[in-house]
Amino acid sequence: MSGTTYRLIDGYYSWEQVIGTVLSYPKHTNIIVLPTIVPSLPDDFKQRIGILLNGCLAHFSKRLPDGKSIHVRVYKDHYKVHWDQKDPNKDPWGHLVYDAPEWLLAIGMGAAIGIGYGVYSYYKRKNKKRKI
Repeated sequence: MSGTTYRLIDGYYSWEQVIGTVLSYPKHTNIIVLPTIVPSLPDDFKQRIGILLNGCLAHFSKRLPDGKSIHVRVYKDHYKVHWDQKDPNKDPWGHLVYDAPEWLLAIGMGAAIGIGYGVYSYYKRKNKKRKI
């Protein structure tokens, strides 16, 4: 993931211009967009589930024809916008693999812990019955 953040600071932008700018950078590169230089989010941006960390108020996304999506994080005084390789609403597993592998790893570790605990509990009960 790119740790670079770029800032749009002057001029009036349409969301089409913002999307064009975002797509000119590598995926996951956040562009800071001030609400004063763009109109409000159009209706084709749909609210989505996301972790609300570091002051994030909401998440929105727009699916693009090529399967990518534009991801907008809404903050009190700015937006952070980047593009994802796979749209999470159309291809959730692809989104996990290509755009959020840390969540795929967390899910896998949780499953491994759950299975491990199940096996441990099974053998613990089995051994308890033998001792009687």
